[in-house]
Amino acid sequence: GEETAGIENLNKAIAVDPGDVPARLELATKALLGRKLSEASEQVNQVLARFPRHLAAHVLRADISLAEGRTDEARKVYNYLITSFPKSPQGYWKLGVLEEKDNHVDAAIENYRKALSFDLNVLVPAQRLSKLLVAKNGVASAKQEITKLSEKSKKSQPEYNYILASLTLADPSDAGRAEHAREYLE
Repeated sequence: GEETAGIENLNKAIAVDPGDVPARLELATKALLGRKLSEASEQVNQVLARFPRHLAAHVLRADISLAEGRTDEARKVYNYLITSFPKSPQGYWKLGVLEEKDNHVDAAIENYRKALSFDLNVLVPAQRLSKLLVAKNGVASAKQEITKLSEKSKKSQPEYNYILASLTLADPSDAGRAEHAREYLE
């Protein structure tokens, strides 16, 4: 709860060890959230100078580019993440968000599906996928796809159940939707 003291301590940690990656990434995140984009970039650049393939630093770099309005640069970084870190869902779901923003619905859906194939941190990409599927094909189609993903999942069952409950509540053809949604949530 003492943000100023926390930032001072992170800066002290970097003064002692300029290679303190967690401290730099935390400072970059704080600066990004505070819209101090040049400070955020400086911290990320310091990390990438030492560790050019640092996944979290690249994600922050792309997020900073987006905050600066440089969508093309962010897209390049997300494509880099996909090719350089093929076993990480982050590039796919972040690229999906960009495609969705640009109204490329099919490309967004495909990227969200790829992100979800990793069965890690599924809540945001699965929510966005279900939203697009509802808009494109209706609630039943979205529910069917999310159910299939849920059945394959070994790590994200609660997240899928949450989304299935939301889809169930939104399904006007389900007369017992409140009770069925409760079952997912329980």
